[in-house]
Amino acid sequence: MVPYFNEASELFITRDLISGDKYTVYAPVIEGGDASLGALVNAAPKNDPYYAQIAAKYTALPDHLEDKVYQDMRSMIADAATPYEQACAILRHLQRYYRYTLSPVTPPENQDFVTYFLYVGKEGYCAYFASAMTVLCRMVGLPARYVEGFVADVDASGQTVVTGTSAHAWTEIYFRGVGWVTFDATPWTSTQTASSAPNQPDDLPTPSVS
Repeated sequence: MVPYFNEASELFITRDLISGDKYTVYAPVIEGGDASLGALVNAAPKNDPYYAQIAAKYTALPDHLEDKVYQDMRSMIADAATPYEQACAILRHLQRYYRYTLSPVTPPENQDFVTYFLYVGKEGYCAYFASAMTVLCRMVGLPARYVEGFVADVDASGQTVVTGTSAHAWTEIYFRGVGWVTFDATPWTSTQTASSAPNQPDDLPTPSVS
């Protein structure tokens, strides 16, 4: 059984699975925010043939975003010297100044989802934080995408059960020569972990970007 990935990061093998087959996949878990990862990103080769196409698609923004949001974004990254540091600065700002809750006020339909979160509601669950992180990064010029999936913590046995309560949303940012890196802006408390906290209710509002 020979596994391989295609360019969409889908995993294939050279034959169909049959009853009784077992396999193990080992993969590094890389998450943005670590200074040591920043050194790796900065050292990566910059001749990335995919970057221009990805940047064109994943820096697009709606026209209705206010100048105030751009001004505040520039303040967030004022001391950041590299794209990775800019992403980390936005991550830290959201985690420091906004509150995690499962019962935020739903933004009015005639107001921008992210703008309302940043200036009015100032609290929300993972979809709110991931949407804001994605939009702010795109404002900087960082290729960013909003992602929904599942996250779970393994126990001492190395196993875990993933259910609907493990649903989560986060941001992925593309860096030249490295690829997509996960940034999770949701501010977990000291008593929560990714899988122990209910991350989003069923009636998930539609975020501003995809």
